[in-house]
Amino acid sequence: MVNYQKYWVNFDRRTPEFRKCLDELFLDIAFSQPGVKNQIRCPCPKYNIFMFKFRNKVHHHVRQWGIVTSYKTWVHHGEILQDTSTIDVSDLNEIDCERKNDSATYEMLHNIFRGETLGEMPRDFATNIDENIKEEPHQGAKRFQRLMRDYEQSLYPDSGISRLSFIIKLFQMKCRYGWSNNSVDALLLFLESIFPKENSCPTSFYDARKVIRDLGLDYEKIDACVNDCILFWGQEYADLDECPKCKQSRWVKGRGNEKDNLRKKVPQKILRYFSLKPRLQRIFMCEETARAIRWHKEKRLDNGVLKHPADSMAWKTFDEEHEWFARSKFPGNSIDVYLEPLIEELKELWEGGVETFDVVQRRNFKLSAVVLWTINDYPAYAMLSGWSTKGALACACCH
Repeated sequence: MVNYQKYWVNFDRRTPEFRKCLDELFLDIAFSQPGVKNQIRCPCPKYNIFMFKFRNKVHHHVRQWGIVTSYKTWVHHGEILQDTSTIDVSDLNEIDCERKNDSATYEMLHNIFRGETLGEMPRDFATNIDENIKEEPHQGAKRFQRLMRDYEQSLYPDSGISRLSFIIKLFQMKCRYGWSNNSVDALLLFLESIFPKENSCPTSFYDARKVIRDLGLDYEKIDACVNDCILFWGQEYADLDECPKCKQSRWVKGRGNEKDNLRKKVPQKILRYFSLKPRLQRIFMCEETARAIRWHKEKRLDNGVLKHPADSMAWKTFDEEHEWFARSKFPGNSIDVYLEPLIEELKELWEGGVETFDVVQRRNFKLSAVVLWTINDYPAYAMLSGWSTKGALACACCH
């Protein structure tokens, strides 16, 4: 067992010095460890210490992508762990990730909570909320509590992988290799039967998908006209079988006619819509971002200098006209059709708001939102605004 020198990992990966240190201070040592033959775990971000690779491949991957940042103690390559009596809390978090080989999932959860470093992410998030809340969290916050419990729960004793990581990797393979839902069900039943008796393996694709929904990766399927005229959505169009504008069928021909109830109707075109509201609610589930979102109101220096969007006349005028809000805080030319679900959500956020749990203040509040600007090039500006940006009257400001 060794203690690696790591000063070189911050070198420019294109330099001869980096290549020399990579060979002499990492690869030579890693491949000399007892039991190592022709391959070692590749520490690059792509394979994340999970896949075994030959020396030339590891050399190439580290030069191209570096070493995954959360892998601080190179225990999978022979390094000695420190005496735990001298390790601070953030070090213990990182070592625990390495022990579980779960750092990719940990980093993903960190990105969801939007902390700046892995050590800042509240590992005991669910526990802390249960102990300290002044109000009962809304359903969105409770979903994140369940998510953190799934991360903390091992798939089975001494498995080295959490239940959440297992489900995420399962979904990655399902998407990559085109597995059917029935094949995943059969695989999960087989795995559950061979795992130790005390395991937390989901027994069906449905159970696994419920966890993925809590990650906020789920979406709503909305049928669309094949010619982009309308969405078959809302009270006006949801139940129609053909487009009222171009008269094209909603369904693939030869599938799902009314007389054949055994065949499922297949839409010709689908919009997969990722909802806005849970993404806004998620901002307030991390103490860091919940404080940052109020910075412009609580800590910004308002001295007449334009340093932040809140210093602009548009922002200030909006605050003056809507004091209640200030207190609380590409399919071509048919893009307006596909923006309908987003516009509807923005209307809901403006008119009624959505119940959100603030982890800093430990209370629920009505979250409202408004769009002040969009940033786009001129062609996109024309499509979003409905203003012709060609020929006469091309400029929307001076005409």
